[in-house]
Amino acid sequence: MQLIKKYLIPILFTLSLLLFTAYQSKYIPTAYFWDELGVYIPAAQHMNDAGTISLLPSSLDPLYSRGHPLLYTFLNASVFHFFGDRVAVAHTFALILSLLVLVSFYFIISNLLSKKVAFFSCLLLAVQPLFISMSLVSLPEMCLCL
Repeated sequence: MQLIKKYLIPILFTLSLLLFTAYQSKYIPTAYFWDELGVYIPAAQHMNDAGTISLLPSSLDPLYSRGHPLLYTFLNASVFHFFGDRVAVAHTFALILSLLVLVSFYFIISNLLSKKVAFFSCLLLAVQPLFISMSLVSLPEMCLCL
């Protein structure tokens, strides 16, 4: 009983991450939209197809990069290289980044305050409509949160 009481909050946090993933999984095949369709995905696909997966500015034509930093494009191109450049791959990668944001937020708050406050803070963040919608969109916002 003491063991369950000691690890109750981390168990609840893990279950909430699984629930969030299960909820979002039905939206993974959603088509590309807005900047992911116009900038980030074509740039990552071009970088992958050309075989120039790199952080160097010369690895991507300015027509594709449009002045955006290349870290997120590089990460997407790397994921595309290993798993293919399908919509589900890009959105799964975006979901993984979102889960990493929640986990890092949990650990930061638990170190500053308590595990209970960290759990409820992450729960509040995870149910925000903006976070829910951005967690599957292949944009650099979640990557920047890390």
